[in-house]
Amino acid sequence: MGGARGGSRRVTRGHLLPLLSRGYGDELTGSPPYQSSSPTEDEKQRYRNFQRFVHFIDNQESFEVRLGRLEKRGSSFNQKMVDVLLSIDRVELSAKERIDTAILVAGDSDFVPAVQKAKNNGTRVILACSSDRNEYHLELWKTADIRIPIDEDRMRGCNAGNLSQ
Repeated sequence: MGGARGGSRRVTRGHLLPLLSRGYGDELTGSPPYQSSSPTEDEKQRYRNFQRFVHFIDNQESFEVRLGRLEKRGSSFNQKMVDVLLSIDRVELSAKERIDTAILVAGDSDFVPAVQKAKNNGTRVILACSSDRNEYHLELWKTADIRIPIDEDRMRGCNAGNLSQ
């Protein structure tokens, strides 16, 4: 490789890797990965509650939990990859005729193509979404076969074990 002053300089892996991986925590360079701060007590409690919820749902007949990942942005967390995982499952299961009805709890228009494909495959799609019109996408609402509004009264019924409200 030519140097800045026209001289020849040999660049080795030992020189290049630390330069390229600086701050990224590469096991090849021996630098430690980024470490976040320890969770707060509130974050620990929310995580325990989430684990209990996932365990409960995962043990129900005909349910499967699909987890993406959370990404912290400022003071809030955003889920990543869940809509893609659900969409893939919905299309695959409907194409293989392993489901005749799919219940989607969402409001995001990203699900519209998967819902349309599942319906084309003969699957009935039930959308459970917020009763607040500003919290779901109208195209998703229109695409679903059946719509179930979720409001505080229905959620209180779920907490009490009464899902028929």
